[in-house]
Amino acid sequence: MSWPPSIGVALLTAALSAVAAGFVAAGCVDWYNISSREGKSGYFIIFIGLVGAVAGLIGGLVISRFFGGFFAGLGVSAASMMGLAGIVAGCCWALADIAPTLHGHSLMLEVEFRLPPGAPKPGGPESKPQLIFERGDHRTSGELNVDKAYLEDGRWVVPGSVFMNSMRNPRSIAMSLEGKSAVGFQLEFPSRPGEKYKQWSRWQPDWPQFPANETMYRFRIQEIIPPPEVPYVDPFPTMTKDTPLEQWLPYYDPWERNKEQSAAALAMIRSRPADLAELVRSPAPEKYDMAMQSLQKQLPLDPLLMAAMKDVLAQMESQVEAVPREDVAEGELFNRFNRWGYTWYVINAGLTGKARAEAREPGETMLRLVKARESSPIMQRVASEAQDLLLRLAGDGPPQ
Repeated sequence: MSWPPSIGVALLTAALSAVAAGFVAAGCVDWYNISSREGKSGYFIIFIGLVGAVAGLIGGLVISRFFGGFFAGLGVSAASMMGLAGIVAGCCWALADIAPTLHGHSLMLEVEFRLPPGAPKPGGPESKPQLIFERGDHRTSGELNVDKAYLEDGRWVVPGSVFMNSMRNPRSIAMSLEGKSAVGFQLEFPSRPGEKYKQWSRWQPDWPQFPANETMYRFRIQEIIPPPEVPYVDPFPTMTKDTPLEQWLPYYDPWERNKEQSAAALAMIRSRPADLAELVRSPAPEKYDMAMQSLQKQLPLDPLLMAAMKDVLAQMESQVEAVPREDVAEGELFNRFNRWGYTWYVINAGLTGKARAEAREPGETMLRLVKARESSPIMQRVASEAQDLLLRLAGDGPPQ
């Protein structure tokens, strides 16, 4: 084969090899638990993909020189590189310490430790129970449930469980109680335990020479089966006037993307000012934000809602006055005042004369309180919001 076709074969083989190497690298990320922190796993896959591309380029160029046809050279080159990728993937998998599965599910190892006769009941304020699953230098901590210990034939039995993160032997389990030295045992079951290992094993070690009055253990495996996905059922069709108002609020959409639901929600909100007032006072950010958003469509404002607005303002003023003497969530305070300020503007935007001047008083009060505490960056932002509110109510700026 002449050089131009050989170069073409080499480039195509390089592309195929890069893809194959990327799949092998993606498998290694899972098999070797390569962290995704700071993009480590992504960089690893890219690097191995580039290595595969270089190998494919060289392999394709060399192999194609021994064949007379373009497609014959491409087929042999691609098959050779894919075979090499398969061998590398098999070796990587064989050397990896992979967690065993059963029916595609990860496994928990449940264990019970039978303490020596006469041992006191485990637990208490000084108890520091530990359960460790070991494979070489790799350890996984589990849970030793001393509060679920029970008596059996005059001996305390302590249950526990730990995630099985290795299918390679030797594997061992160790536990310690009351801060004492750990008691460990080598586990004896296959790399990939089957269904029969879901039943409790015999008490072990079961060697004839092992003292029966020493700590012993038994085990079984349990599949980690995720709960079935429950399909979402929209509760809107079954909602009534007795449904809590906080469940109606999410259906109000100022952009009316679902006009029917939004109109029904708004009508329900308007018919229940007392319930809405309580949600306006809510310390929960999500409820407060939705209540404030719907409040902008309640004009003219019901006295109950106006009282709620003033209560929220008084609460925010008290929080500002407590800065820096008390631990105040200043970021949350800023978010609440930001939402409150815009809603207050919408409520009072149509006022004129003396009424509009009176509407400026909350902004002036907040600005005066915050000015004395502007050393805080968040308080500076609250001051900026208060100034914007005053400008809007003065007619010097558009609503934000």
